[in-house]
Amino acid sequence: KLKIATTLSVITLALGLSAQAESTVTLTGVHNCCKKCEKGITEAVAKVSGATATADKDKVTITAKSDADAKKAAASLVDAGYFG
Repeated sequence: KLKIATTLSVITLALGLSAQAESTVTLTGVHNCCKKCEKGITEAVAKVSGATATADKDKVTITAKSDADAKKAAASLVDAGYFG
C-alpha cells in the first residue's frame, strides 16, 4: 500500500508541475495584414524570454512559461501597436 500511495503522490506532483509549466493566451481582433505585421507580432512577443506567438489572420496565440510571462508578452504586443 505504501508503494501505491508513493506512486500516486509522485504522479499527482508531476501533473501539478506540468499544469503550471506553461500558459497560453489568445487575443482576437489583432491587426495582422501582412508578413511584416506577422513578423512584428512574433518579435514583440519574443522580447519576453521563453514566450512565443502564433499569428493567424486576426488571432494571436501567445505561449509562455507562466501566467506572468504571458501577461508581459501580451503587454509587449500592445506596446508594439498590435492590439484588438
